[in-house]
This record gives sequence, C-alpha cells and structure tokens, in this order.
Amino acid sequence: MFERFSRHFLLILVIAGLAFATAWAKPAAKTIQQSQGSSTALSNQDVLGMIKAGLAPDLIIAKIKSSGGNFDTSPETMKKLQIDGVPGEIVMAMIVAGT
Repeated sequence: MFERFSRHFLLILVIAGLAFATAWAKPAAKTIQQSQGSSTALSNQDVLGMIKAGLAPDLIIAKIKSSGGNFDTSPETMKKLQIDGVPGEIVMAMIVAGT
C-alpha cells in the first residue's frame, strides 16, 4: 500500500514539476525576446558610430539585422558612406534592412 502511494505521489510531483517548468519557461523566453528586440531602428549615424568605435563588421551587420533600420541609402549617401570607410557588406545589410 505504501509503495503504491509513493508511486502516485512521485508521479504527481513529476507532473507538477513539469507544469511549473513549462509555465516558468514561457515568460522567461518572452522576456529574453523582448529585451533582444526592444532596440529602436538604427540610422546611418548609428552605423557610423559603431564603425568609429571599432566594432567588427560582423557585429554591426548582426545588429542591423536584429534591429532593422531607417537608413538613407541614396546613391549620394552611399558614396559618402564609402568615403567614411563603411565596408560594402555593411552598406548591403543597410539596404536589405530597409526593404
């Protein structure tokens, strides 16, 4: 009798634990997503600032992809970006983010 009771009790504990873990994991995942996606859209000045700070192009591109942007990619501005030392792959990420 005691063994049967302990099995049922153990089963109830496992089910309760799974229910708690599932209920806890969803809000935690949502909080992480909100903190990652809470960035505002980037601008050309933001990109220039990251380049001047010495951030790696891969990091800047990842930030552009995750934040989106409100970029001026007119031909004249693209010429200025090249003069300012913005790598082509970053300009490409800016163009893609704006579409």
